[in-house]
Amino acid sequence: MIKNIDKFITACRKRFGGRLISIIAHGSWIFETDYWDINDYDLFVVLRNKQFLAKDIKIINSIMKSIKIEKDLDLQLFYLEELPNNADLYSQNTNGCFFAWHLRGSVLLYGQNIFDLMIGPSQYQVRLSLLQKIRQYAHAIRKMNILGQSITSKKEACVLVKFLFKMVKDTLMIEGILKQNRKKSILLIQKVRPKMLKKKDLQFLSRLNNNENIWEEKENFLSWAMNISEKIYQDTLSFACLNMRFKRLKL
Repeated sequence: MIKNIDKFITACRKRFGGRLISIIAHGSWIFETDYWDINDYDLFVVLRNKQFLAKDIKIINSIMKSIKIEKDLDLQLFYLEELPNNADLYSQNTNGCFFAWHLRGSVLLYGQNIFDLMIGPSQYQVRLSLLQKIRQYAHAIRKMNILGQSITSKKEACVLVKFLFKMVKDTLMIEGILKQNRKKSILLIQKVRPKMLKKKDLQFLSRLNNNENIWEEKENFLSWAMNISEKIYQDTLSFACLNMRFKRLKL
């Protein structure tokens, strides 16, 4: 759980009163310990009346300092009037409308989950936004290989491992399966896309899930990761061609 979260909620209720609509928590810490014990802590605070933005930021900042909330917390401030009633139009950072669906499975700490009130998102838009996200991860891993980037620490390896498992989970989401647990994701991907990854690829993912330090095999780690990410990416493009009116560019 997020350190001192109860104190944070109490302080927000006191300072914002009826303007406070919801406090929502999400991130890997909710579902399981993150990759190699590096946790993601994410918190959404939703208020009414954006006209008080500057004042609200100062209030939240002072609350966080006074109660010493989790130091690695990623806190986002939203206003009701900023949010669309149709989730097809929602995005968060580099995440498309699929993220609204994901946030419906988050932990509600106070008020109501505003994402439950949205219409949609439509299946097509969810799949399109997930295709874009998978493309982002694949190209990031490809870039690491192009630059000959070396993995010199567990923390650096963690970024790469995150990308791989997010690609697996996003592939499951394209099929309508919202699954956060890594071990179950590996098992499910074999059933949902049996031809996408070979046995040795799945074994590699299982070793990562078991927290084995295979990143120390520096010469093979990056190439193995790219091999798997490219298979997921190409399989997703093939799926898009069959199911999403996606046509490959031709000269």
